Formats: sequence, C-alpha cells, structure tokens
Amino acid sequence: MDKLLPLFREFSALEKKKAGAGLTARELARWTDLKTKLTLRLSKGATKENVERRQSLRIPMKLRVDFENAGAFNRATMSNISHRGIFISTAFPPEIGTQLQVRIEIESTGDSIEVPAEVVSQHVGPGYQTSQLGMGLRFLRLTDQQLRQINKLYLSGLDRFGKDASEHAEQDEKEHETPTPIH
Repeated sequence: MDKLLPLFREFSALEKKKAGAGLTARELARWTDLKTKLTLRLSKGATKENVERRQSLRIPMKLRVDFENAGAFNRATMSNISHRGIFISTAFPPEIGTQLQVRIEIESTGDSIEVPAEVVSQHVGPGYQTSQLGMGLRFLRLTDQQLRQINKLYLSGLDRFGKDASEHAEQDEKEHETPTPIH
C-alpha cells in the first residue's frame, strides 16, 4: 500500500484540477497513466484494455441506495462510484437496459442524491469479476445540480480513500519497525 499512496495522492490532485480548471495535455497523459495503474492495482481481475475504456477511477464507497423496479422499492448497498456511474450490490438486479431512479443516501450529512440511471451490467464487479452479485449503473441525463452533487460525492470519496490508505500505510510502518536495541 505504501507504494500506492504517492500515486494515489498525485492522482487525487490531478483529479481535482481536472474537475476545476482543467489539465494540460501533459497532465492529462499523467492522469490517464495513474488511473490505469491504480485501477489495475485496486480491481482484481481488471485488464489494461478494460481499464483504458473507463473515463474515471472507481472509488470504493459504501452507501445505502434505494431504487424502484417494476413497482417494487428496493434497498441495497452501493459499493463504488465513478463520475459516470455506481455499482450496487444486489442478488436480483433488473435486466440490462432497465432505467431506474436511484436515491443515494449520504449518511454523514443526512442528504440524498436522486439520479436517473440505466443498468449496464449484471453480476460483473469492478475488476470484471463475474462472481460479484449486483449491477453496474450508468447515470443518465444529469442536471447541473445532480452533476455537482455526484462530483462532490466522488471527490469526498477520493479524499476519504486517500486518508484511509495513508492511515494503513502508517500502521504498516509501525508494525514493521525494527526495535532499537538496548545497550
């Protein structure tokens, strides 16, 4: 994890700049390289070809979501987010192509974000694992406000993930410190 942390910090800084003022051609190339490296390290089973087609890094994030399907309301857990969609863990996902209204509950603030989405995959996890129960959703026709809310949630997840990685790296260092001999 300690080798991953500097890459993640660099990616995070470029991601924030990309969302704001934008990136130079050189920075965009570096952002793309970092996104590929991080995704390959964080997503078991991911291949370079699959990673390169993704527009953003998937950030692990566990939040409650509600969605309606065929008149029934469902509650599930979102396990990751990108700028373009989310993955929801559920044993019985709707058919691919089904359009849903999804409400993401942000427990830390008590807020929620409602977004239209379409089912684009079933039982295929972040690293293209076919053993993960759930569905990949792509956001549809987001309003400017929804886009701002999703970007804010994504960037907060990016910050939180970076802090967690940093804490794990510090803990690993403490566990592997060589004791100082007493003379």
